[in-house]
Amino acid sequence: MRKKLLSLGLLSAAILAFVGCSSKPGTGDKAENTAPTYTIEELSTIATTAAATEAEKEEVYGEGSIIKGGDFEDGTGSWTSYKNGGSVEMAVNDDKELQVDIASIGSVEHGVQIYYDGFAIRQGGVYEVSFDIHGTLERPVDWRIQVNGGDYHAYVMDTVTLSKEVQHVSAQFTMEEETDPAPRFCFNMGLVDSLAEQGVTELPEHSIMIDNVSLIVVDATNMIKDPDPVPVPLVKVNQEGYTTAGEKRAVFSDLDEQDNKYMIVDTTNDQVVFTGAMSEVTINVATKEHMSYADFSALQTPGTYIVRTIGNAESHPFTISDDVYADTFANVVKMLYLQRCGTELSADLAGDFAHPVCHNTEAVIFGTNTKIDVSGGWHDAGDYGRYVVSGAKTVADMLLSYERNPEAY
Repeated sequence: MRKKLLSLGLLSAAILAFVGCSSKPGTGDKAENTAPTYTIEELSTIATTAAATEAEKEEVYGEGSIIKGGDFEDGTGSWTSYKNGGSVEMAVNDDKELQVDIASIGSVEHGVQIYYDGFAIRQGGVYEVSFDIHGTLERPVDWRIQVNGGDYHAYVMDTVTLSKEVQHVSAQFTMEEETDPAPRFCFNMGLVDSLAEQGVTELPEHSIMIDNVSLIVVDATNMIKDPDPVPVPLVKVNQEGYTTAGEKRAVFSDLDEQDNKYMIVDTTNDQVVFTGAMSEVTINVATKEHMSYADFSALQTPGTYIVRTIGNAESHPFTISDDVYADTFANVVKMLYLQRCGTELSADLAGDFAHPVCHNTEAVIFGTNTKIDVSGGWHDAGDYGRYVVSGAKTVADMLLSYERNPEAY
C-alpha cells in the first residue's frame, strides 16, 4: 500500500507540471474545463481560417526550403543563440540579416552557437544547403547539420573563413544514415578547431551576418519514405489505467456530430457495463481537433475495458484496478537509480545503464577561480549530461509527492 501511495504521489507530480499550465488560480487540485463551446458551423469556419493561415505562411516562406524564415524578413523566427563560456547577442539588422554580435568566443567550438531546430532529413535523400555570410573580422566559422544529442556527430559540415565581403556558401550531401526526425543546423562561432590549431584563444569583439539560409531536397530518388503513421484512436483513455475509486475520463477527437454517445465494454465478454453521453464539442486550438469528454468515474468494477462510441470508434484497452500503478511505481523508482550520477552503477543492477564513477571532480564557480564539490544528482536523459534545471526538477517532484502524500513515506 505504501508503494502504491508513493507511486501516485510521484505520478501526480508529473501530471501537475501539465495541469498547472491550464488551471485557474484558486480552483484547487481539480482544473475546470473552461474551453469555449462552438457550433459545428463555427468549428468549420475556424478550421478553414487556420488552413488559410498555414497556406499564407507557405507562400511567404516560398517553396522548397525545409528551413523556414531563412531570409529573416520576419525576424529571427526559430533561430536561437547558445553560449558555453562565450558571450553573444543576436538580432535582425536593418539589412534584414541575422546579425550575431560576439563579445567573447569561449573555450570550445560551441562556445558561441547559432542554431535551427524543427526539421527532418531522410535517409537516401540528396540535399543542398546554402547561405550568405560575412563578418567584421576575418575568422573561421564551422557550419554543420548534426545529431541533436548523444555524440552530436555531423551528417555534413565544413568551415568557411569570413571576410567583410558577402560569401555565398553552397554544398550538397546525401543522408547516408537513418532518417533523423529532429537534427540541428548550426553555426559554431566559438573556439573552432582551426583557431585552436593556430594557438588562438580569444578574438576581439566582432559581428557575423547570415542571410538566405536554405536547405532543399535536390534528389529524392532513393529517399526512404516515412513509415505509415501509427493509427491514433479517436477515443483517448489513460493507458496506465484507473484506480477503482479514482476519477475516470475519456477524450473524443473529431467524431461525427451524430456520434455523441458512448459505452464501456468488458473486453473478456464484449458486454456493455456502462453508458453515457459526451460533453459539448469544443475546439483544441493547439491540436486543431474538435473534442468532447466523458466521465465514467462511477464505474468501479475491476477489469479490462474499452470505450466504444455508437459510431464504433474505440479506445485502446485499459484496466481498472486498485494496484494499477504498481508498475509505474517500479519504473519511476528504478529510473531514479538508473540516472544516478557520481557513483558507480554495476551491470548486475543497471544493465545497459551501467557506468563507472562519473562527475566526481570539483567544479569551478563561473567567473571565479573557486572550486566546490557538486557531486551527486542525476543525469539528464539518455546521455550523461547533468544540469541544474533537471536536477532541481527531480528534487521538486519528490518533495511535491511528499507534500501531497506524506503517508507514503
